[in-house]
Amino acid sequence: MGYRGVRTTVPRPKGSVSAYTPAPLLVTSEEARRDPTLARFGFPFDSNVDNLCVLSIFLMLDEGRQLFKLHDTASKFAPYYAVLPSADELLIFLKLKNETREYMHHMAPHAWEVADTMRQRHLHNTEILTPQFQALANHAGVSVDVVLARWEWASSIIGSRSWAELPILDQGTRMMTTQGALVPGIDMLNHDDAADRMNVVWEDRLHEGTAVGVAMLAHTDLAPGDEIFNNYYRGLQGTDGECGGHLFANWGMVLDERQGVHCVAIKFEGRRAG
Repeated sequence: MGYRGVRTTVPRPKGSVSAYTPAPLLVTSEEARRDPTLARFGFPFDSNVDNLCVLSIFLMLDEGRQLFKLHDTASKFAPYYAVLPSADELLIFLKLKNETREYMHHMAPHAWEVADTMRQRHLHNTEILTPQFQALANHAGVSVDVVLARWEWASSIIGSRSWAELPILDQGTRMMTTQGALVPGIDMLNHDDAADRMNVVWEDRLHEGTAVGVAMLAHTDLAPGDEIFNNYYRGLQGTDGECGGHLFANWGMVLDERQGVHCVAIKFEGRRAG
């Protein structure tokens, strides 16, 4: 998984399920809103707070259970957290230095606009959550800088891996709801222009319809060991310029009409290339 991608272990014909995440393994914004730890430290989690901000708060607290002295037991998502990128691998829009932002503003205005909007939203959320961060630091006996570093990490993970509006079937009401969500496993898939976007499948093909979940359908016949791909671009909404901006801000990719989506290398002072 990770940069090496996800590969099949058995043959998967085109159109069949090649990767699957059952509903109990989804990390959803609704589950985050119900977490009592958010209320314990006064974190806002009402309907006026966007799903991705709530998910970022939840991820920071749930992954940091021991660091922040919140729980004696590990999270049920601990195996997933263990394979997530480290704090060094922050989102492009959080890494950009002033000089790089000025360059982007002139050379790629759409990417600049999206990246800067995301950066400003992150800074705004950080500012309004400062009292809660301080309360958490006081409880854990750590500096607020430690909390901010984990907040930045969580925001990066949510920004690059989550789905802001994933249609999810409520198993109680059987009604569809739109939630923010992390989809462990499927979010490890690498990008390929030829791949289809993620397919949301609510009748579990693997367990005779007894559960629901998210599935990726094979875009071509796959042999054992073949890599399973997602298409990051097809899952985005908006104009080509807006979508291209998201590609760059989240994954360091640019949209080229002739060559499709490809990665770019940017050198950051004192850090490795992103």
